[in-house]
Amino acid sequence: MLQKLMGCFPFKHNQDMVIGKSENVPFVNHEIRHTTTVMDGWPASFRVFISSAAVKHNSYQAIMKHLHSVCFLLLPYTCLLLCAEITPVKADTRREAEALVNWKASLADADESLGPWSMANSTSLCRWTHITCDTAGHIIELNLDRASLNGTLDKLDFSVFPHLRRLLLSYNDLYSTIPAGIGNLTSLVELDISWNQYLRGNIPRSIGQLKHLAVLRMPGFEAQRRAA
Repeated sequence: MLQKLMGCFPFKHNQDMVIGKSENVPFVNHEIRHTTTVMDGWPASFRVFISSAAVKHNSYQAIMKHLHSVCFLLLPYTCLLLCAEITPVKADTRREAEALVNWKASLADADESLGPWSMANSTSLCRWTHITCDTAGHIIELNLDRASLNGTLDKLDFSVFPHLRRLLLSYNDLYSTIPAGIGNLTSLVELDISWNQYLRGNIPRSIGQLKHLAVLRMPGFEAQRRAA
């Protein structure tokens, strides 16, 4: 029982039995026989709970029984916290995969260069070609330089990539205009869509929303801006 308890709560146990007054439990002032327990760093509620249990049951076994009950009750909450961390990441990963697959479908002859991009292997998103992820599984780089892309950026949903830091699309055959939605890439540090000779039109005002942008390369507007 003690070994199970140590897995849930870090405490040191002194097996010497002592007789004395309980000074740590409010309103208790009678002699009890209890086990000396060092509980450094434990919340006050646990200290009072344990001391009260010792007074009530007058035995070390009673303390162990109560602590085991507390440990058992806390396990479901621990599982809930872990699930709350994992579920959003999986949902984000699926949205990123769907956005890329939808964009791929709008491009001409993209199967050769973007072959692995498929919802059938969306759980392996970070192993898709041209993609780099962070440790949490979010896409932080799309490096599609010289990827033989032929199409527009209109079908790419930029809003599902809040962690993207580098978007590299140079030396392709992209055409039409730069969508205003590109301003949703709020973590973007580098944007390169140069050498796409048919990509025309005005630079969208939403580029101004990219507060972290340090390197910008665009057709007819190749420049670098260093963050302060």
